[in-house]
Amino acid sequence: MAELQWERVFETCHRYGDGVLIAGAGLYVRDPRGLRQARVAPITGDEFAAMVDKLMSLGGVEEVAGAYRLLDLTYGDACRFRITIFGREKVGAVLLNLVGGPESERPSAGESRPAEDLELSLPSILQECVCRGGRDAVFVPDVSPLISIRSCLEALPLPPISAVAIAQMFRRLLERPASGQKHLRPALRSPYFAEPRDGHMTFDIPGPRGEAFRGAVFGWPMPRLAILMKLAPPKTSDTGWAMRD
Repeated sequence: MAELQWERVFETCHRYGDGVLIAGAGLYVRDPRGLRQARVAPITGDEFAAMVDKLMSLGGVEEVAGAYRLLDLTYGDACRFRITIFGREKVGAVLLNLVGGPESERPSAGESRPAEDLELSLPSILQECVCRGGRDAVFVPDVSPLISIRSCLEALPLPPISAVAIAQMFRRLLERPASGQKHLRPALRSPYFAEPRDGHMTFDIPGPRGEAFRGAVFGWPMPRLAILMKLAPPKTSDTGWAMRD
């Protein structure tokens, strides 16, 4: 990645908030409505690999089960990021979370449920996320499901999940038979759904207590990264929403 592009990624996240950098796509930044693409040119797989090598050379890298890497990086005088690196060529995703902002200072809302109560299903994972005061649920191939708490990712005590299993999890939620074929559709009466475009799909699903989560899946139909982001409470309730296993 060119130095100017590198600087622009951090400057954009510093200005707008947490970001997701996807190899072959580009930078997406978080806003109250989920993720939106930033005005940063897409990066190639080779550029992404070079960027990861540069990050790894900075030192202070913590490997988690060999599946992803964490490091803290200071940009400018005081802006700190917690950076999570997934893969180099296979997944090719980096999450950039601002450290010290309102989200990182917010206390956890509850305690983790017993491990035996957790299941490898969207309803169970979202319930754990909400119970612990988390903001996002993150799914990456060959990594245990993660939840974001105070701008840090924590792995759940579940086995690593494959790209095929991630795809099946979302297909069960989003597809329906029609004329002998299956078509993606919004989850029940979800008010927002965008058909897959260049492997990027977005949709809304309900949480266990009526929360609204916006999903962003990259690499569909064989996901490289999926994030379910908790949105601000809706102005009107929709009691007809329900999650299916």
